[in-house]
Amino acid sequence: HNNTSAIRMRRTLIDDSTTTTGTARRMSPTYAPVALEESASEIDPLTPSSVGIGTDDETVNDATTSSGTLSQPLTAMNLAKAICGAGSFALPHVFLQQGVLGGTIALTLCAGLASFTVQSLATSQWLAKGTSSQSKAIVSYVSLAEEALGPKAGVAVFILTIAASLGVCSTYLVFVGQTLESLSCDVSSQNIIRQLLPDIHASTWEIVATLILWPLSMLRSYEIFAFTSILGVVAVLGGILVTLVSGIFVDPGGGIIAALLAVADMPMWPRSFASALGKSFGTIAYLFCINFLMFPILNSMAKPKEEYGGAVNMSIAGVWIVNVVFAVLCVGFYGDETQDLVLANLKNGFYLSALKLLLCVDL
Repeated sequence: HNNTSAIRMRRTLIDDSTTTTGTARRMSPTYAPVALEESASEIDPLTPSSVGIGTDDETVNDATTSSGTLSQPLTAMNLAKAICGAGSFALPHVFLQQGVLGGTIALTLCAGLASFTVQSLATSQWLAKGTSSQSKAIVSYVSLAEEALGPKAGVAVFILTIAASLGVCSTYLVFVGQTLESLSCDVSSQNIIRQLLPDIHASTWEIVATLILWPLSMLRSYEIFAFTSILGVVAVLGGILVTLVSGIFVDPGGGIIAALLAVADMPMWPRSFASALGKSFGTIAYLFCINFLMFPILNSMAKPKEEYGGAVNMSIAGVWIVNVVFAVLCVGFYGDETQDLVLANLKNGFYLSALKLLLCVDL
């Protein structure tokens, strides 16, 4: 009789729970802020308990004893950080390929789709908690897919999550390689990379970054690297600010009005179908595809059902405004000379070199 009562009480606690698992708590932005689009490496999707595979009753019980503490403003900040990263510096070239109006429309559609889908996933998670078989907690994309669509769907989402993580890591390795090459091979600059490691090409930097990344990927927790998220925020915002200030006052100069007048002479629509999709659309989609990153943030909220929707709308709207203004002005500054990463259009002075290094460390 006592055992039966204990089991009933335990199940009642599980049914009523709206809190997160110990694994979600470990990877939560409350303890280690999620990096953006960088955050694929922080979520550790290969841990069985983090994806809802093979969890036992003790894991479920642990899930009912942790409560989130993240407020709505901090949640919005974490979501914005997950969206707005190094991809922002590729958007000016996207707007050059898609046209100013075409790029703006594509960015708007992706932002709207992201807002709808991440809120839909949250709603699905709450519904699943009320109908779950109680064999595990619903705390990840994989466990939600498994509960809603069956084990095969859970495995499919698990494989796709791994593929997404590998894609993110590959993109960042390329970014790190190109960024460090721009510092190392700049004969007109005396930045610290040029002085210490001159004329090293991107492929070599990518290999070095991979050798550093490999042992880091073996870590079970990235909590000790939480400080790098702050570096990332400083680097991204600083990079955007330095680029705008440089374009307005230095090269080409002339102020915002001159940049906007120059935008009027640029193409408004894509030059070709290949330019619109093959060469640029992926960058926009990549910027807002954070669906598999939203669960740790959601699970860390103090009042998820009341405040999550507002936090999502707040973060996506803010990121949309910043990125559209940034991309349009940069197209006005550099026109057809806009590089794949707009930072390459700037000279490697002390501040820009420091920001580039911060971005590489953050990624």
